[in-house]
Amino acid sequence: MSMSEKRCKYCGNIVRVYKRRFPKADLDTLARLYGRTRQGQEWVHISSIKRHTSGCGFAKFRYWDFVQTRHTEADTKDSGFWRLTPIGESFMSGTTKAWTHVLLRNAHFIGFSGDEVSVTEAYRMAGFSFAELMKPFPTPSFRLEG
Repeated sequence: MSMSEKRCKYCGNIVRVYKRRFPKADLDTLARLYGRTRQGQEWVHISSIKRHTSGCGFAKFRYWDFVQTRHTEADTKDSGFWRLTPIGESFMSGTTKAWTHVLLRNAHFIGFSGDEVSVTEAYRMAGFSFAELMKPFPTPSFRLEG
């Protein structure tokens, strides 16, 4: 067993700790959600902001508490609608930083690791220009750092 694996003292099952990287491939989708939020939309359907159809790394932003999914009344499955949380807005506006990795045990958050990065640093690492992504959503009071 590796250091990130242990056996549960009650049931004997292996418990693993996973280190997940900040989902930088989906930063463009997060920028679109932020833009829609700045325009006054509270809930946005993922299909209207996600350009590519590959896996939804976007949902991993919930581990950083950047996004929240809306649940239907009938069940607990998400409806495809997402909104930015206050922490997500703070990150996107450049007033707070995010850790580059999250630690999960059996899909539950247990902590952060790595370095802290600003929104512009995260976008630069992902190969995006934050200013270019935000062009469709002009906000006169928005100030880019760096």
